[in-house]
Amino acid sequence: MNISFNWLKDYVTIHESHEEIADRLTMAGLEVEAMRSTKEIYEKFVVGEVRDVRQHPNADRLTVCDVYDGKKKHTVVCGAPNVARGQKVVYARTGSIVPANGMEVREVEIRGQSSAGMICSEYELEVGGDHEGILVLQDDAKTGSTFSKYYWENDVVFEIGITPNRPDCLSHIGVAREIAALYKRSLKKPKINIKESGQSVKSVLKIDIKDPGHCPRYVGRFIDSVSIGASPVWMQRRLKMIGIRPINAVVDVTNYVMMEYGQPLHAFDFNLIEGKKIVVRLAKDDEKFVTLDEKERSLTKKNLLICDAKRPVAVAGVMGGLNSEINNDTTSVLIESAYFSPFSVRHTSKQLGMVTESSYRFERGVDPSRTAEAADRAVQLIQQFTGGTVYRGRVDAYPKKIKPLTVSFRIKQVERVLGISIPVPTVKGIFNRLGLDVKESGKRSEWRCGIPTFRPDIEREIDLIEEIVRVYGYDKVPAQETAAIRFTSDDIRPGLHDRIREWFVGAGFQEVVCNSMVPGTWNSFAGKPAVRVNNPQNQDMTDLRTSLIPGMLQVVKHNLNRGNESLRLYEIGHIFSLDSFSGSKNYINNYHEGESIGLVLTGSRNPYDWSLKDAKFDFYDLKGEVESLTSKFNLDKIEYNIYYSTSNTLIDEAIGIEYQGVLRGYFGKVSNKVLKLFDIESSVYAAELDIELFNEFAPIEKKYREVPKYPPVHRDLAFILDESVPFRDLENIIRKNGGPLIHNLSFFDIYRGEKIGTGKKSVAVALELLSIEKTLTQPEIEETVSQIVRAVEHNLNGVLRS
Repeated sequence: MNISFNWLKDYVTIHESHEEIADRLTMAGLEVEAMRSTKEIYEKFVVGEVRDVRQHPNADRLTVCDVYDGKKKHTVVCGAPNVARGQKVVYARTGSIVPANGMEVREVEIRGQSSAGMICSEYELEVGGDHEGILVLQDDAKTGSTFSKYYWENDVVFEIGITPNRPDCLSHIGVAREIAALYKRSLKKPKINIKESGQSVKSVLKIDIKDPGHCPRYVGRFIDSVSIGASPVWMQRRLKMIGIRPINAVVDVTNYVMMEYGQPLHAFDFNLIEGKKIVVRLAKDDEKFVTLDEKERSLTKKNLLICDAKRPVAVAGVMGGLNSEINNDTTSVLIESAYFSPFSVRHTSKQLGMVTESSYRFERGVDPSRTAEAADRAVQLIQQFTGGTVYRGRVDAYPKKIKPLTVSFRIKQVERVLGISIPVPTVKGIFNRLGLDVKESGKRSEWRCGIPTFRPDIEREIDLIEEIVRVYGYDKVPAQETAAIRFTSDDIRPGLHDRIREWFVGAGFQEVVCNSMVPGTWNSFAGKPAVRVNNPQNQDMTDLRTSLIPGMLQVVKHNLNRGNESLRLYEIGHIFSLDSFSGSKNYINNYHEGESIGLVLTGSRNPYDWSLKDAKFDFYDLKGEVESLTSKFNLDKIEYNIYYSTSNTLIDEAIGIEYQGVLRGYFGKVSNKVLKLFDIESSVYAAELDIELFNEFAPIEKKYREVPKYPPVHRDLAFILDESVPFRDLENIIRKNGGPLIHNLSFFDIYRGEKIGTGKKSVAVALELLSIEKTLTQPEIEETVSQIVRAVEHNLNGVLRS
């Protein structure tokens, strides 16, 4: 958004430098991203007087000019056809930088003739598009004065980054209002005086709004007997200064008022309006319309049109039509000033790929209470420049009135939120200068603040407090040092996450990070009561996740759809549940938060090895990864048992991971029902472990022991047991009765068949016996084995198989 510093002075008294104003605006939330000073750009450009013009002796199309710059005369070779003696021109001294191309002006020799400096065209000066001839100034231009002072009045342009919530600052009056509020000054708005005729505009114009939802207000004013010509030089220069090309008096006025008030306007040639009627309606699907840029647009029923009695004449809020544009033969002008729905204009602008100054403002929301005032201002200026006849009054169709919002405000909240006390008169003064209507309610400490319609961003009490500190000055809020006190310690051991990630990376896994908010259907499989999200953004974010696995399955689906069929994934993340158990340190008022580790395998074990590409991941691959992970952290007392759960249906025939008799996780093949929900046809194997298993039980320090000096002894035993006896019970009996001599124990075979009877199984285990003190003797070995056999027979009703 370009704002002219000199133009601002029409609406507010400014004594400060442009640098100070820019800093203050930036601190108040209107960031001045850049400043462009004409004094700096045109530093070495001055008003020169052509004292003599003569033909170049060696070139037919060149002339040699004597130019006086107020100090001395210079000889300049010029190729412009319109240069003449006595003209006032723009002379660029040597060392000048031409704005249009960045070239440095130097003293050179052209066809044997020395030339010092340059006489400039308006194109080279970036004040117009004519590059055929030089720019000839008016006779009153003072020779030797700087071009910046003469033409631009040493103006400065602020390039302000206006945030989408501040449409009120998309104008010079809007920015001036901010300066007035910041410096405790009055806002001076233009005085509007119109000489109206006796004939009412309602006698020649009718407005019919078919869709008030898209166009709540439409104001029309009519001027007859206008004479189209150029706008005044001062207006052209102001428009050029902010990057708008002057066209003619009527069009320039609509652009000028838009940049003044922030209200986009459109001017129609009223003689081209059929039926002298304006109809605001939605377009028909595939309706065609040619806009001012001479391009045919294909519209839909979601696009709002401005029409006459027979045809469209403009795309509402975006661009006018070629069939009703102002031209040199125009004598009657209809001025449109309307409020269009921001949503409607935004949709149309994006659909048609048309971003204009008008659509930019309508998208963000113009002030519906200023449409009539802006139309009056435009009519005043057009009458002043073209001598037209203004018909009395205006047609103001306002079927859907937009009422100002009222927000309750408690003065005591200022100190509570900001931490500082601001005097009540100061607060009230800020509100008044910002245009708020402040009224005290029944209690003196509570106010009712009427929010002007040009401030759609103020909706709540906290917004009012933000306005106070923004204008009062953030720099006046003292910096306070605070000490943060934590009432809970960081329970996770330092470096644990890094160690876990290090293992996963080494094992070829890739980390994923999934959203903690998930659809409720995902949590239904995990079997835990879920924490619901109040006011979720959409239906896919209604719950906090109770398991990491569903989110990881979504990642699997995403990759499978893109041809990545073999995956090793892991995630370390938080899960949440409603739980009546309050023993956890991460438990507050039935809400429980924990941290888990998730693993997922799918596809081939080694997709890049031709000899192994058909070897798919299976249950034992996942079990091996889980065992390897727990072994890395020296968790050697892990027990694996069948995990029975009627509520958790994520895994088919899941294996539970237990430590010291407490379930710490589970793993297995993801159920087909769950895979179907995610539209996954491949087999997926998943595990989830509580990170507390590693945090609480993994040894902090590694302990080393000497390699045994004495040889181990190996014995294989096979026991016939009841089918219902788990291997864990057998292992516990052997370790308990074998004592310290049991160095290692592993399961290596199981047999079921007629030879051992129905309901029985034969379980074979390999024992490694070892003493760290001596070599075991045969009697010691036999005694230990016998003790184990007797214990199994007695406790498990087992029989040693011969």
